Amino acid sequence: PTPEDQIRIVCWNIEFLGQRNPPRTQEQLDAIAERILTFDAAVLALQEITVSSVLADIRSQLGPSWQVYHGGVENALLYDEDKVEMLSVEIMSNLSNPPTSYPGVWHRRPVSGVFRPIGGTESFRVIGIHCHWSNNTIRAQEGIWLRSKIIELLEDPNEPNDIILLGDLNGEPNNSPHAELQAGDELLLLPKENGEVTHVNGSSKIDWFYVTTPVIDKLPKYSTFVIRPGHYDETSGEFDATYSDHLPVFSNYAFILPAEKSVENLTTGQNYYFIQHAIDLAYSNSGHVIEVGESVYHENINLHGKNILVRSTNPDDMSVVKGTVIDGNGMGSVVTFSGDEDASCSLSGFTITGGNSQDGGGIKGNGTGASISNCIVTGNSAAGWGGGIYRFNGIISDCLISGNSADYGGGMYNNSGSPTVANCTFNGNIATNFGGGMYNWSSSPTVTNCTFSGNSADYGGGMSNRGCSSPTVTNCTFSGNSASTDGGGMLNVGSASIQTVTNCILWGNTASDGNEIALFSSSTIDVNYCDVQGGQAGIYNDGGTINWGSGNIDADPMFFDALNPDPNLRDYHLQPGSPCIDAGDNTALPADTADLDNDGNTAEPIPYDLDEHPRIVDGDCNSTEIVDMGAYEFAWIYLGDFAGGCDVDFKDFAVFALAWLTEDGEGQYNPACDISLPADSFIDEKDLEVFAENWLLGR
Repeated sequence: PTPEDQIRIVCWNIEFLGQRNPPRTQEQLDAIAERILTFDAAVLALQEITVSSVLADIRSQLGPSWQVYHGGVENALLYDEDKVEMLSVEIMSNLSNPPTSYPGVWHRRPVSGVFRPIGGTESFRVIGIHCHWSNNTIRAQEGIWLRSKIIELLEDPNEPNDIILLGDLNGEPNNSPHAELQAGDELLLLPKENGEVTHVNGSSKIDWFYVTTPVIDKLPKYSTFVIRPGHYDETSGEFDATYSDHLPVFSNYAFILPAEKSVENLTTGQNYYFIQHAIDLAYSNSGHVIEVGESVYHENINLHGKNILVRSTNPDDMSVVKGTVIDGNGMGSVVTFSGDEDASCSLSGFTITGGNSQDGGGIKGNGTGASISNCIVTGNSAAGWGGGIYRFNGIISDCLISGNSADYGGGMYNNSGSPTVANCTFNGNIATNFGGGMYNWSSSPTVTNCTFSGNSADYGGGMSNRGCSSPTVTNCTFSGNSASTDGGGMLNVGSASIQTVTNCILWGNTASDGNEIALFSSSTIDVNYCDVQGGQAGIYNDGGTINWGSGNIDADPMFFDALNPDPNLRDYHLQPGSPCIDAGDNTALPADTADLDNDGNTAEPIPYDLDEHPRIVDGDCNSTEIVDMGAYEFAWIYLGDFAGGCDVDFKDFAVFALAWLTEDGEGQYNPACDISLPADSFIDEKDLEVFAENWLLGR
């Protein structure tokens, strides 16, 4: 469901609205109205409304579309007629058969309204409640009566089956009225996504949502969310003084659903409309596989520490990845990990976009040990740290991280971690301060087979390393990055920051100081078997140490198309004759921690380049296999040299013709002829296009 197909429902005890001591000022009442507008709610169930005229004053400030039903009891319903139509409303009746020693009335009688969303066809009922504040026996009677009333409503064919019961229950889950409400299977208690405490200055867990079973399918999250003071700018004391000692709780409700449930838990066989719903109901917290069909999912998901696999239907198919979208709609991080997940937790095969948060616009890792693979992280922003990805400590592989922005770490921000980043593209990310592509603070990531291009920042356009960071960067290409001050390609700052750069190309980056590399404050960089424009003399050094080792060169790497006006079309593959071919160090290749070839051997040297072609080949045809510099390995066979002559001619065409229009499994199929990017196990016009582009090369 799109955001237009959902409405938000909120409960909030505003604590003696109209009779607080000392009385609220007009400025505080204005602030309450302004805060309610930020909820973007359709219906609010309010408690402790003691003076109708004060609530009417707040309603008038919300705008002409807002209406209120108070009815002289201390529960009220506030609703926006631009989002919902109220069909009926009532003050619900007294307790049935109350204990003889207690009055037969509610502490504050429930208010119930039936609403129909604008644009929807079905209605739902909201019941706002406030249970007794101190007497568990009365609360038990209230729970018994409520459940009996809801059973009565569900049995009435003229009543909606979607019932949402919410408010201040004045009881924690181990007390009444919870046991009474859950005596049957009519009502389900919704957990809270971000902690169960709903009292500003204490530990009370008393404000809750219950829903009838049919509602569950229509909840983007099988949980509610508590709007805490830290969600805004004020402290708990300031929140209490201005608003209430209770926190607002909300949930979204989808009133228009797709034709089918396209999210499946393959472990249980259950199907869902929402990804988060499938995650929430993976009860064992480990071992579940959730497969998500191609669609755009307008939600913000949270793994909640569960070691499960969440994937698209085919993470290896780029068209599927582009068609399986999680769009956060600017409402926080798109994907959140608790930080407790381990390597058995995985997210694979999605486009993650539309995130906007303080930290981690696209993916907020919180130090998780999970893995991310075959994802596109694009169009996300963070006011602080990590526009694309924030604090990941697991493995990130085969991902495109593009067009994200933040103050620090436009593409990715690492803090106190050692993630493995392999076969990824960082393109067009922006940081207003440090690290356009990647910002490392007190972190030691292993970065292999990656390209950094078109990223920009004030400091460290491609990568910035500070605060005792010691990244190991191998077989990466930095080109076309920019810094308005220092370090177009890389920036190193800090006495304990020691960067190891091997088999890399740094060429065509720009900065005021240090186009390719800039060093400050006793930082150290070890450079071996790299092509650095300007050589050692071209590195800007203000108090750092340069260990200029073996095999370094300063020569045009001969990229295929590094200057294309369209940054998305720039091509950093090596042309025949490039000085970077067979110019690296085989022994520098790190272990295949990400298991790029899926053979289960994570101790072997990394086997593939960024194209998933073999990483070590004989590119210069001298019968010696040596790794190239940069993210892409050059080999004639990738250009169409199927006959092994270090050129592309009629002998190769004869081989290609035999395999024409065959696919994997057929007798004439030749995997060497599958040279399109990405390879698709079918020999067709995409492969012919590559072959034709390289016709008669090497002759």
